[in-house]
Amino acid sequence: TMAGRQKIYKLVDQPGEALRDGIDILDFEAMENEDLSKTTPPAFESNDWILVDDSDKLIACVKELEDNRPTEIAFDLECYNKSKYTQVTCLIQLATNHGKEYVIDPLAPGVWESVNLLAPLFADPSIVKIGHSIGGLDVRSLHRDFGIFIVNAFDTYEASRCLRLPGHGLAKVCAYYGLPNCSVYEALKEEYQTTDWTRRPLTEPMIRYGRYDVHYLIRLRKLMMRDLAKAQLWERDKREVEAAQFRDSMAAMLRNFDEDEEIFMDAAESGEVTPSDDLSSYEDAMDEEPVDGIQDSKKRSLFDAADLRMNLELMQAIS
Repeated sequence: TMAGRQKIYKLVDQPGEALRDGIDILDFEAMENEDLSKTTPPAFESNDWILVDDSDKLIACVKELEDNRPTEIAFDLECYNKSKYTQVTCLIQLATNHGKEYVIDPLAPGVWESVNLLAPLFADPSIVKIGHSIGGLDVRSLHRDFGIFIVNAFDTYEASRCLRLPGHGLAKVCAYYGLPNCSVYEALKEEYQTTDWTRRPLTEPMIRYGRYDVHYLIRLRKLMMRDLAKAQLWERDKREVEAAQFRDSMAAMLRNFDEDEEIFMDAAESGEVTPSDDLSSYEDAMDEEPVDGIQDSKKRSLFDAADLRMNLELMQAIS
């Protein structure tokens, strides 16, 4: 529709609009030491995921997503390359910021024809879609096979390049951010990244691999946003506050010293002090509490979407 095109054009022209007021807020102090070390891996015995392998389950999946209104959806695709120029989507994995994961099997009877029910969610600019290297295959495949457009996306691969991380594959990015036992994920990637995804039935390791590819993306986005923006926002603000504190402290010290020197000279002329008293007076001035206002100087920690929009490196990870 024309309204949909206008939304897309606006985001292309102004990627900062992808950051949502009141939602995309970073507290750098609270997040300073956070990583993936406490994030649990995907579990099969939990109720936090579902295999969508028929049309009724897909309809229920879409309704659940629409009713719960997630603000972030992580996604990934597994495709089969018939040739260099021909691919087919064989698996779609979704994860929401509410902790629910969906493994959708487009090759199951009746599912392929219903996948486009997801289109409104992928086109909704108020929901951030998070993927890894989505420009290579995922975006093109969703549009080619199901007519799905993606509006407002965050690419953790592009973010890793902006951050100049030692590795840009998703498993290596997760390892960089402290994912425990990352060797399990790396072993799954080595075995299933190039497997024949048309093969059925889907095995448990295949599904586990698919879930790994979306399980950490929502958390990763927050951590990478923190690292992309902290140099320009958090650390700059910290340096400015520290400089202000040093400047104010020096000014207070000099004022105290000037006052003490004047008092000392008057007292010396009248014979009330000896020269040795000068040093103790100066030391007393140094030990005084900071003047009002200096101790209240505090590094700003909370930054909202309006602040984040000014960060050029962050904008490169948004599309």
